[in-house]
Amino acid sequence: MGWFIVRVGFLVHRDGQDYGPFTPEQLQEGLDAGNLLPTDFCRREDQTEWSTAALCATPVPAPKPEPTATSSPSPTHAISNTPLYIGATVILMGLLAGWLLVRNDVKMPDLPPEKTAAQTESNGTKDIIAKIDTRTNTPVVTNPPIEEQQPHLLSTNAKHIPADALAVFTVRAGDLLKKAGYEQPIDIPLLANHREAINEMSPFTADLLRDPESVGLDLTKPIHFFVQHLPPEGNASAGFTPLIGVVASVFDSNALEVSLSRLVEARLGGFGRQMMNSLKEEDGWWTLNTNRLPLAFAYSKRAMVLVMRETPRPGESLAVPLNAAVKSTSGLSAAQPDFKRHLDELADASLWWNAQHTRKVLAVGEDAGMGALLAELTDAQTLSTGVFFEKGAATWFLHQQSAEGATAVTGKGLEDPLPALVSSRAALAIGLSLDMPAVRRWLTKLAAKFGPQLNLTPQKIDELLSSATGLNFAQWLALPAGGITATVNDVQPGTTGSKPRLLAGLTVADSALADQLLKHLSKSGIKEELARSNLTLLKSNNGMLCLCTLDQQVAAQQGRVNDPVLGKRLALLRGHGVAGWIDARRARAAAETLGSPKALLDALLPFEEASFSGTEKAGDMRLSIRFGLREPTDNSLRATLELARQLADLPENRQPKPVITLTPTPAPPSIPAPIPAPVGTPIAPPVGAPGGSK
Repeated sequence: MGWFIVRVGFLVHRDGQDYGPFTPEQLQEGLDAGNLLPTDFCRREDQTEWSTAALCATPVPAPKPEPTATSSPSPTHAISNTPLYIGATVILMGLLAGWLLVRNDVKMPDLPPEKTAAQTESNGTKDIIAKIDTRTNTPVVTNPPIEEQQPHLLSTNAKHIPADALAVFTVRAGDLLKKAGYEQPIDIPLLANHREAINEMSPFTADLLRDPESVGLDLTKPIHFFVQHLPPEGNASAGFTPLIGVVASVFDSNALEVSLSRLVEARLGGFGRQMMNSLKEEDGWWTLNTNRLPLAFAYSKRAMVLVMRETPRPGESLAVPLNAAVKSTSGLSAAQPDFKRHLDELADASLWWNAQHTRKVLAVGEDAGMGALLAELTDAQTLSTGVFFEKGAATWFLHQQSAEGATAVTGKGLEDPLPALVSSRAALAIGLSLDMPAVRRWLTKLAAKFGPQLNLTPQKIDELLSSATGLNFAQWLALPAGGITATVNDVQPGTTGSKPRLLAGLTVADSALADQLLKHLSKSGIKEELARSNLTLLKSNNGMLCLCTLDQQVAAQQGRVNDPVLGKRLALLRGHGVAGWIDARRARAAAETLGSPKALLDALLPFEEASFSGTEKAGDMRLSIRFGLREPTDNSLRATLELARQLADLPENRQPKPVITLTPTPAPPSIPAPIPAPVGTPIAPPVGAPGGSK
């Protein structure tokens, strides 16, 4: 069977005249030679919609060098502009990182009616809500959202966590081992590769990893690791003096005693064995506490409490903090309602931090400088994070309890006209809705606090900003209205490196300031510098300020894309103060274009999409990120571990690229060279193009 390929030519419009037709390769040759501008209007012969020459052009494929037995690849690399695009995206992501988060009782808004097949295909998402059980003809819901699943019951051993603990790390070791599919922790690849080193460093740890149940702890219940500030008696200004503690449930106290004996004997030899034979029993608790050890512990038939110092003090006894933890009937859960809320989270591993108490601890003594820095970075009362693995998906959350009762993320989602800039085919999409008065207050304080440290007075800051942008500090704060969106459709290979297709926009509160900014950038030559890096900054027809790559400037000027996002993804953007997604299939294609190792590409295969959402409510902020797999029954923990391993090994897998010499190619058909015009002069649109004559 034969295949026939018909190549369609492209027409270029300049100064009221159409030139061509050209092949995509000839367009690229014209761009490289300077006969064409990236901003020249261009369209296919068989279409009426105009685009740009940069979008229609196809990079000329370079011949692959013939390998030889004696030659080796040269470490020389082509110069790439990729960091510029990544930098632009990182700036927007940086705005995201400060105010990510939403209250845990906020639910997804009601979604629009189910989309048609065409809409589902265009969005690249699966809209399978339920399957039908043919035996009962009833819907069977698969993969219920995290919010609908029942949280773990609050463990009774949590009462032994001190009420003044600074931070608590909680792990459900049994659940993680079961979900990972390993019978022993030592079988996990990260540990299996270091068996000999672990055994040499600590035979006790090696045995523990081979058979964790032999320790006597109940691994089906959470294990809590806490940090407590415990200064020397009578010296409250001694600075941060941490005490580390462990609280766990016990299922076999006899096995636990044997394990603890081995641990003490490994440290003190025969004397340790003598100490274990003289354990004290009181109220059902067996206790070991001596100033000869940097640790003390107590255990009963139901729980174990262990405390230790990283650097023990001579003659110090840990009896006071140990007894306080053992005899506690309420602990941190009663003292901090937010910690009780945190323990109710559905999580396999989590971390809770009392930021407010930590700032007080670090405000005195030799740690006062660190305390001042921490106070500048966050005023949150508490911060917490965790991860939960289920079949077909993994969910990570970050929660903040604000000290001021207000946050910079709004309680509402992305508003028009910003969603019109988001393509349904985007590999990466971000939407951010900010409470600008709160942002301005925060930024004003930031400049006032850090300016003197950098030897920058308010006048100096205004001079620097005005010289670079034409706007002073106050004008910059007044410019944005609070809505921001950014998308990266894909990554295309180019003659000077990889070129992501970027389109970002923000709503403007003061249109005159936006015009002033653009005028200054044109006069100062910054717009020309951006154009050399395949970027442009412009104001759309509907008043948004847009930063985009040259191939996206038509959409930016119109303030909309041809295939705007619909359905669930649109509801995601409109329903949360911060939201977005990463399409794993398109991300994998981009990674392949960037020359990523095959092992990393294979690790991305199981993933379908990573979506995130967050809002603020009543002073709490929360961000949730859900990593969905293609197959709803796949092991999300194993897939995540494999992806993390490949990402960690990524620098080692990078290989130098061979030097490629482009062979001369015939010049494209003649076209008049562009006539230089003042920067910012609009290009006359062709007939039928947006803004052109009919």
